[in-house]
Amino acid sequence: MKMFQILMVGPSRVGKTSTLASMSKDLQVAVNNLQYHTTIPDELREILRNFEKTQEKNDFKVDQQPIRIGTASNSPYEISLYPQGNNEERDIALRFIDVPGGWYSPPTQENPNPNYNEAKELLSQSIVSFWCIDCVSMIENNSKYHEERNAPEYITNFYKDNVSLPKGHRIVFVLMRAETYIRDKKRGVEWLMGKGGEFDKHYGKCISELKRTLNEIECFVTYVETLGCVQFTYYSEKDDKVEAVYALKGKEYDPKNCEVPALLAIEKSLQEAIIFYENEANKVLEYFKKLKKGFFGWVIRLPLRLFGYDVNKHARADDIVELIQNSRTVDPQVFPEECKSHPFINAHIVRERLKNAKPKISHLVDVVKIDGRLRST
Repeated sequence: MKMFQILMVGPSRVGKTSTLASMSKDLQVAVNNLQYHTTIPDELREILRNFEKTQEKNDFKVDQQPIRIGTASNSPYEISLYPQGNNEERDIALRFIDVPGGWYSPPTQENPNPNYNEAKELLSQSIVSFWCIDCVSMIENNSKYHEERNAPEYITNFYKDNVSLPKGHRIVFVLMRAETYIRDKKRGVEWLMGKGGEFDKHYGKCISELKRTLNEIECFVTYVETLGCVQFTYYSEKDDKVEAVYALKGKEYDPKNCEVPALLAIEKSLQEAIIFYENEANKVLEYFKKLKKGFFGWVIRLPLRLFGYDVNKHARADDIVELIQNSRTVDPQVFPEECKSHPFINAHIVRERLKNAKPKISHLVDVVKIDGRLRST
């Protein structure tokens, strides 16, 4: 099984964990279209159950904490994809790392932030990152709290400071708490994400800087409605504490589009996994081809039976090469020693499943791809 890492980037309490939990509600339906099943961690299922109780309240408040706040430990959540009809074999797994917002604050004399370098290391190991943005802070009250809350300059510099970012790293800008704007008939998706829209106005410069600095990154922007039944009403400002107050506009928990960031991560993982399993399949095939030819030749090899040399493994190599070349499965019950020694012995089978799944994912996502400028896909 190949593991891929996705880093959650953004301020504390922006809704990173909430989105991962809401994502699990519709992700399995989408993954079924790829002929896969998925596993959802129990921790996310518990958060999801708590969200489903939101209709018992009339409103709720969210602290507008600056990005420099938050020093808790990071939380990993693993989601595996396994082929339908096979509950044991995993083809790929995605590890989402949820990091406190305070980790992204640059170290200063007043705030040394010992976690900053660890956050950089996590980013350098990730093929995808979700840059999570609080829509309300970005838009309301003439963006009064945007700079302190979302800290676009801090996070842009965090990315630019990571010189070891993998080539082709995919950044997905995730607009959080978008219900207030997406469901407004006078505004909607284009107003929020289109060219010249709110996101473009606030992050167009950041994206240009990243594309000039980083090595062939991919950028997408999408939105999520983490609860789907709330609407921003006003800011509560008391002393030094600022809270965003939301009112319930529906009776049921009704998240929308939360699976799209995960699908973008899965799509990227499929792309990388196909290359990985292609290479592993070739390595395994070359190994058994060499074993099939042998090192000594049959005339010299046969007498070696007396010394316990296993000449039968060359016959088994013949069978394995034939199976691999015909894209057949190598049964671990028939070839237990070989399958144990070479865990990617059936990499060619996994590769074909992934290649079949990849074209099916494009129609499942509603995003804007950023390529120098914003443009709708």
